[in-house]
Amino acid sequence: MQSELTPENFPTQPNTFEAAKGPIYSNLPSNYAIDYWRLQSLATDEVLIPARGGNWDDGGQYRELHKHTWTVDHAL
Repeated sequence: MQSELTPENFPTQPNTFEAAKGPIYSNLPSNYAIDYWRLQSLATDEVLIPARGGNWDDGGQYRELHKHTWTVDHAL
């Protein structure tokens, strides 16, 4: 995705800078934030999701993160 900011409209005043950075933070609750949390937390010992039968294991996707065996095709 390309930025909508160009040299001509780049913020130069504090109030215009605040308006320009707002969309960055407003998108954090989206799936990006969830995927980022999964990569940052499930790939460590901080979080562990147990498999209790049924679909809790989700095809092993959380196990792959925990064991650091994910690939570029990993589905989060």
